[in-house]
Amino acid sequence: MVKHPRRPSRPPVFLMKHTRAKIDALTIRLNSMKEKELSDANTSRIEQLENRIDCWPRTAVGVTKEKKREIREEGGSIIHDFNFFLSDFDGEGPV
Repeated sequence: MVKHPRRPSRPPVFLMKHTRAKIDALTIRLNSMKEKELSDANTSRIEQLENRIDCWPRTAVGVTKEKKREIREEGGSIIHDFNFFLSDFDGEGPV
């Protein structure tokens, strides 16, 4: 039998309904973190994430398949960055 080569693995991409829910929860947590006194680096990361969330489109209706994938990947990277850099500061863990 011929063994077929494996396809390369794809990066994880969330569905839009899951991404929207996670980003809503993430936004609430970022707003609660603003009230705490954090270092300048963490404060700037919070501001950068808020800017990225504001620019991120919540729906992907009427766009091409490639653009939908980019939107989903951007949402996933926002969630990943929050989990990696800021999830420990409010004591609730990753989103």
